[in-house]
Amino acid sequence: YKKGDYVVTCSKLNVRTGAGKKYRVKSTSELSASARKQGGYVKGVVFTALEVKNLPGESWARTPSGWVCLQNSDGTYVKRK
Repeated sequence: YKKGDYVVTCSKLNVRTGAGKKYRVKSTSELSASARKQGGYVKGVVFTALEVKNLPGESWARTPSGWVCLQNSDGTYVKRK
């Protein structure tokens, strides 16, 4: 995965404080104004990956709201726009 625009393909992505499941999930009130207006990172929402961390078995993207998982052993949650 690389920086750029992605579309959420799952029902909802958790936004975390860091790249990994060990980091806290942010509440909707902690997201960017744009993300809050759209109801969070829900299916169909387009977001910009400002930075990508490809870790063993999973990939994470830093967005204006925080970190979201792009894919892991459970599945793929986004597609390139």
